[in-house]
Amino acid sequence: MTTMEEGAGGYRIGAKEIDAVLCRDAAVRYDCFVKRVADWEEVWSLRNAGGWVAAATDTGQEVLPFWPFAAFAQRSATQERLQ
Repeated sequence: MTTMEEGAGGYRIGAKEIDAVLCRDAAVRYDCFVKRVADWEEVWSLRNAGGWVAAATDTGQEVLPFWPFAAFAQRSATQERLQ
């Protein structure tokens, strides 16, 4: 069964499209992010009881991750490490 996530404007993203984006290199994922955010004017992040969820780079720099659809954020929330 394929799940779909509805974004702004009624666009529906499926699990196969998410997988196709996530398996690409960082530059392609970035291009996809910018295009989707520009198209739908919406970003998603993660928040818990302690506030916004942050990540750290290999050098220890704190960063806030954003995704173009809630389904990307939900999938990242279930992974042990954001990539």
